[in-house]
Amino acid sequence: MKRAECSSIKYVLRIGIAAACICVFASCVSAPKGDAEALVHTDSRPHAVKKKKYNEARFYKALDDGDFETATAFLLGQKITNRERIRQYLDLAFAEHFGKVYDSSIEVCNKVDALMEDAVTKSVTRTVLSATLNENASEYSGRVYEYLYVNLFNALNYYHKGDMEGALVEIRKIANKQREYIAKYGKAVLAKDAPQKREITDADYAAALFGINMPALIAKSPPQATKDDVFRDSAAARYVSMLFRLMNGDADDARIDADVLAKLSPRFPAAQMLAIPEGKGRLDVLAFCGLIGRRYEQSFYFPGDVVNGLAGLNFSVIGIGSSAMIVMPPFPNGVVIPAFRLKFVYPAFDASSIRQHIAGVRILVSDVNASGILTDGKGEAAAVCDLSLLEDFNDAVDKDVRTHAAKAFARSVVRSLLKKSAAVTAGEATLAALADKNSNKKSFADALLYELAYLSVSAAIDAVDAAETADVRQSVCLPARAYAGGCAVEPGSYDVTVQYVDASSNIVFQERFASVKVESGVPVLIESSYMKK
Repeated sequence: MKRAECSSIKYVLRIGIAAACICVFASCVSAPKGDAEALVHTDSRPHAVKKKKYNEARFYKALDDGDFETATAFLLGQKITNRERIRQYLDLAFAEHFGKVYDSSIEVCNKVDALMEDAVTKSVTRTVLSATLNENASEYSGRVYEYLYVNLFNALNYYHKGDMEGALVEIRKIANKQREYIAKYGKAVLAKDAPQKREITDADYAAALFGINMPALIAKSPPQATKDDVFRDSAAARYVSMLFRLMNGDADDARIDADVLAKLSPRFPAAQMLAIPEGKGRLDVLAFCGLIGRRYEQSFYFPGDVVNGLAGLNFSVIGIGSSAMIVMPPFPNGVVIPAFRLKFVYPAFDASSIRQHIAGVRILVSDVNASGILTDGKGEAAAVCDLSLLEDFNDAVDKDVRTHAAKAFARSVVRSLLKKSAAVTAGEATLAALADKNSNKKSFADALLYELAYLSVSAAIDAVDAAETADVRQSVCLPARAYAGGCAVEPGSYDVTVQYVDASSNIVFQERFASVKVESGVPVLIESSYMKK
């Protein structure tokens, strides 16, 4: 074999080995354990929850059953990693909130809020990693809506602890994020990604190897995001902000929140919250129900899904549909590469598939010392009020997916083409070297060695697909919906029952709050939840 040819093979092999290393790294990279010990509950804490060894199936079972104490115990038993800690801490913070472990939820919320703020500055690094390895190789920095929700629920944490100043600090953080980050986020996700275009151009040679029409392939991508797809604000956050500002005597700021809330949720009676009659107070209820939907990976294979849409194919295809495989023609040296296909992925979300067994929420308000007109059936004066749908948290997930799916698909195309072409080229070089070495004499051992090499090449090519995964990470310990509303009442003490009903108005669950004190001129907020899948 000529020296030049040998050098060329060594060069290609180095490329192939490097590509294989990238694939392996992308599929199994892990970060060292973070500082989870600082957040572990101790028995000396109020409402302490003892940790359990993390079991994913049992965690999700507890979560789906609305058992937040058990879910929290499993989350505490997780091994915290630097790459996933923001997601892990978000789940812990929200699970503790709905488990009414407010002290610990405050601690974790404050920590993860700082981590997310720091992670924003690493966006360039994240982009490079996701483009080179896979979408899950980068540090999870939080979804845009999670940036607001962490402060929303932390504000409620402080409120339940009787710390109104702490609650208002969280409200101000939400306002700052809306001004300084959320507005910029919309521009960023809608902007054309120049580095992405260059990467696609760099992948053209790989597409040519497989005879793929790149424009036709990119045309199969999810729709490009529009300005209507961008998450910009939270109705629940605005509602809580409005009430807390009213409690603090900030009527002007509360009115601003009400105006924004009316635009975010036009059917929600925001203006009524501001109109507290003279001499009366207001009793408001914020009720969370269900569990937020979870995004999933949408896989897209070539050939199979798009064979008919692409031109200039220089290979043959065996099989049909999702089982179709590429069969490369023999290389000039007679080497045949194992059949394979290309896998492209992107995140997807289907809100219509999520079962909503709670159709509405209503409250029964009874005056503890009443002798009124309305009755709750027990001889006590009562008022019944239907709560209004305030926010569907699944809308936030849907928007987040739609703003990222198209670019994620384009990055996946680039990665898959580059890695697969490198694996195919390296495999061809490896098999060619073995074939050339044993061209004169072919013993049984030589043939076996070649067959083993052939199988390893097949495994290396398939490993590219195994490493190609969509980023479907998110916090799963959030509600599906928020209902809110209330009524003006005379100052006094009230028993409040929150009833969650199905489509037939049957009571699925109810939660009672006894002796809620209402003062003149200000609202009081009750938070209720029924968080079952």
